[in-house]
Amino acid sequence: MVSDQVEAAKSANHGRQEEGQRVRQRPLVRWSLPPPEFVKCNWDAAIDLAGKRMGVGIVIRNHVGEVVAAQCSTRPYIVDPMTAEAIAVWTVALFIRSLGVENVKLEGDSLRVVRGLQGDEKCWASVGHLLDDTKLTLGSCRSWQVVHVWREANSVTDKLAKTALQLIEEHQWRGSIPLCIRDIVMAENV
Repeated sequence: MVSDQVEAAKSANHGRQEEGQRVRQRPLVRWSLPPPEFVKCNWDAAIDLAGKRMGVGIVIRNHVGEVVAAQCSTRPYIVDPMTAEAIAVWTVALFIRSLGVENVKLEGDSLRVVRGLQGDEKCWASVGHLLDDTKLTLGSCRSWQVVHVWREANSVTDKLAKTALQLIEEHQWRGSIPLCIRDIVMAENV
């Protein structure tokens, strides 16, 4: 049901090797705690090509790894991976603002979206308007930063985004952990 298109786009260069070159393996990557004054917000998107829709997964955790809030939602007629990731991070910004978060470190596994948010200039990409609006919305925070993480450090939101594809409406959790990700969160906090 879930398209492999997003996964393929994320790993297009992972493990690629030119003839005569050694393959460099990246070190084991895991989710890590944010600094004490910050919360960390991970996000991801998933696509269902057959159903012509996307899912969004968002998890916000504090400096000891406790889930502060989570959300999964779905949007119809979105099948482009870049658009899906941009809509996902825009959804993150709206969620963060609704929670009144002041200091946030955002982590996503879409390098193009992360770079678009890190740039100071107006973004003219096909999703530039979404990224610009995301930056404006994140302006409600005292401090925000966005970094790229490998998908292995984003497995919780990957699971939530795929779960969202099975839902009809948005779900939010505040102060509790969605059952579908409980085991992953517990394993990451060890």
